[in-house]
Amino acid sequence: MKVEEDSIWRYEEYKGELRGDYQLISKSNGILRYYNKARNINYKNDTLFNTNEGVTFKIDKKDVKTIKGYKCYKVIIEKENLVLRDYNTGKATYELYVTDEIKLPTIPF
Repeated sequence: MKVEEDSIWRYEEYKGELRGDYQLISKSNGILRYYNKARNINYKNDTLFNTNEGVTFKIDKKDVKTIKGYKCYKVIIEKENLVLRDYNTGKATYELYVTDEIKLPTIPF
């Protein structure tokens, strides 16, 4: 994962090779976008949340881990009153470690 301005890029690597496609979470509007490996085709969008109301992003650059040689810091995303399929599931918490060391190509939207 990588934090880039208003967004979080998610991807998976195995032995230095990209597995699957990229996912982009836009913090400002809660849209999850799916991109191919070249990051030039957006083939699917999902709405994770409609607004940032009830969503908090905590960045802790003091909580650090080295993952595959990259210095990563902790990001916590919390969503209050999460509703999935008309059922209030309560609060969702995502804890992840991200890095600014991986340079990804920029894609205009």
